[in-house]
Amino acid sequence: MGWPQLVKPRPHYIVAMPMGRVWGENGAVISPDNKLIWDASHEIMTKPHEHSLFSQQKLPPVTFIPENLAVLTHMEGYSYYFWMFDVLARIELLRRNDIQIDRYVFTSMTRAFQEETLLRLGVTCEKQIICDNHTHIQGLELIVTPLVADTGMTPKWVCEFLREEFLEKPGIKPSRDFKRIYVSRGDAKRRQVKNEQDVMDYLKRYGFDCVLLDGLSVAEQAQIFFSAEVVIAPHGAALTNLVFSKPGTKVIELFSPLWLRHTYCIISQHFDLDYSRLIGIGHGSSVILSSPLSDIQIALEADITVNIGQLAKQLRAAGVH
Repeated sequence: MGWPQLVKPRPHYIVAMPMGRVWGENGAVISPDNKLIWDASHEIMTKPHEHSLFSQQKLPPVTFIPENLAVLTHMEGYSYYFWMFDVLARIELLRRNDIQIDRYVFTSMTRAFQEETLLRLGVTCEKQIICDNHTHIQGLELIVTPLVADTGMTPKWVCEFLREEFLEKPGIKPSRDFKRIYVSRGDAKRRQVKNEQDVMDYLKRYGFDCVLLDGLSVAEQAQIFFSAEVVIAPHGAALTNLVFSKPGTKVIELFSPLWLRHTYCIISQHFDLDYSRLIGIGHGSSVILSSPLSDIQIALEADITVNIGQLAKQLRAAGVH
């Protein structure tokens, strides 16, 4: 499914590909000898031989660009998690290795946090090439790296880079607000907490605030998580912001029994957060990579029903009174 659950981070490398090409809205990479480079051309929920490139009768005319182009495409780059950990991380990988880049190739840029973070890293609009359905470009040299964090085992250096660039360098200070937060997915299309009102009614007794992060800047999200002493949230991209949390922050991640992932547990370990998880009410076990794609899709979207009694017990165990 393009999200292998491995026991260690994916090895990363940088390839200089003279006269390589980029095709389509997802920014697939094609080598000079007409091979698809799957490491840099993932399409979620497909296998390599099912890639959309192979269903094309004919490609658009190629446009030659006499520059060094860094390919940082990701078909789900609009997702906060993938953008931060798999797109921005590769910019840092290039910087650490002193790779000179003329322009950067991205997939669709529709979210405010994308431009905000790129400007912070010095990647101005003039340095950006955005892929669409008509894209078919050839660079003097393509600089290609594989995805960094798609295994869910996000390397510590990536988390430290994000913390430094978007929390420490801007000098963000903690707020007196947001000491205890519940992060809602009420505006999401999937994986909502079905009894969220009951959860919030209970948590308000302990001074929790309910926050919706969609539409907030990265700086605002960083401040909220940097301020928090306790974070409770359903599994989702909002927990990317754990990279901004202080050591010792208590984290309770809510799951459906069908969809259990280690992603944010690993990030919590990197920063010495006090992490635990609460599995919601329901039957069935978590899907595995060999599960049918239809089962994976159902599990990925499954809503969560929280057992309030179990939540109370977990809060007591964490020392939240």
